[in-house]
Amino acid sequence: MKRIRNLGLIAVMALALTATAGVASAFGSAFEAPEGAVELKGKAQTIQRFVVNGGQEFKCGGSFTDSTTQATSETLTTNSLAFQNCNVGNEVKTNGCQLTFDPKAESSPGTFEGAFAIGPPSCGPMTVTYAGSCNVTISPTTGKKATFTNSGVGAEREVKIALVAEGLTYTNSCGGGGSNGVYEGTWEMEGYNGGKRRAIKVSPSFEPGPGIHVESGAFAAEGYPRPITGTQSPQLVLTTPGGEVKCTGTLGGKLTSAASALPLTTAFSSCTAFGLSATVAMKSCGYTLQVAAGGPPFTGTASIACSKEGDEIAVTPMMFGFPVCTMTVPPQALGSVGYENLGSGKTEHVLAKISGSGIKYQGSSSVCNSAGWHTDGTFKGGIDLVGTA
Repeated sequence: MKRIRNLGLIAVMALALTATAGVASAFGSAFEAPEGAVELKGKAQTIQRFVVNGGQEFKCGGSFTDSTTQATSETLTTNSLAFQNCNVGNEVKTNGCQLTFDPKAESSPGTFEGAFAIGPPSCGPMTVTYAGSCNVTISPTTGKKATFTNSGVGAEREVKIALVAEGLTYTNSCGGGGSNGVYEGTWEMEGYNGGKRRAIKVSPSFEPGPGIHVESGAFAAEGYPRPITGTQSPQLVLTTPGGEVKCTGTLGGKLTSAASALPLTTAFSSCTAFGLSATVAMKSCGYTLQVAAGGPPFTGTASIACSKEGDEIAVTPMMFGFPVCTMTVPPQALGSVGYENLGSGKTEHVLAKISGSGIKYQGSSSVCNSAGWHTDGTFKGGIDLVGTA
C-alpha cells in the first residue's frame, strides 16, 4: 500500500489515491478508496473559526484546488493549506504550516476518534492580520481533537472531519497573547473518477508496509512504531591528514511518529584507522540525521550526538594486539545531507548522502595525527535507511 500524503488544500483539500483492501492490524484506521484510483476533493463544510484573547473571533471560508498523489494511509498531510474569504478586514496566512489528520479508534459504527496537528514544528507560525496592522501568530501544535465520520452510501460515500484545537499558543502584536487560543472547523472530502463520484472512507482495518520516506521537514513511515536499519552505501569514511577511519556494520533507529530528526545507533565492526586494524568506541554517541523544510529535492544535516555529557568517539589503531595511539572525535555537526526516496509502497526506502569538512578531532601523536586539536577532517558516505516490520 502506498500512503496518502501531499494533499492540496486551499481552505479545501484534493488528492488522487489508490486503495488496497486492508486486513486487521494493530496499526488502526486509514483513509481508503475501495473502488480504486480516485481524485479526492475536499472543502470547508463549516466556517473555519479562530478565537483569541478570550473571545476575539476570526472566521474564514474558502475554495479548493486539486493535487495528484497516490495512496492509502493511516495519516494524511496537506501540502497547500490556505484560508480565504475571511470576515472583513481579516487575513489568515499559513506561512508553510499544514494540517495532518490521523484517524484512530472507531468509537461507533462509521465514526472514528483521532487527532490532528498543525505543523511541522518548524513551520510558520500562522498569522492572522486584523485592523490593518495587528498580527496574531499561532504556533504549531500536535495531538488536537479530530472526529472522522463516514457519510453517504455507494459511490457517494465521503468523509467528514471535525477539528477542535483548544489551548493554542499565540501572540498578538496589538496586545494580548497566551495559550488559550481555539481553532475549529469541519471539512468534507469526496472521491471522483472521470468526473463521477467514487467512494472514500475511513477503514478500521489497515496494515501498512514497512516503507519509509522523507518529505518536507520530516522522516515518515506508513505505520508506527517503525524500526529502521541503515546500511552504509557508500561506506562512511572520516579522513584526516594521517589517513582514513572506517568500519563495516550497520546502524539502527526507530520512528514513533513523523519526525524532523532520526537518531541512529551503531553496530560497527572490522574497523581500520590509518592503515591499521582499530577499535572504535562509540560510548553513548551515535549519528543524528535531520530533514529541513522544503523540497524536493530534500536536504538536511548530519551530526554526532552523545547522550552522556563528556563522551566522545575514541579511535584506537592496533599493532600486534597493542594500542598504538588514540584519536577522539567529539559531538559536532558532520555536514550536509541529500535525501533520495527510492522504491515505492512497502519497499520504499531512503538514501542519505552525507558530505562535510572541518571535522574536529584530537590527535595524540604517532599515526593518530599530531597531538592537540585539529579541524581538518572530512566525512563522507551514505546510509540506506530501510523500514523493518
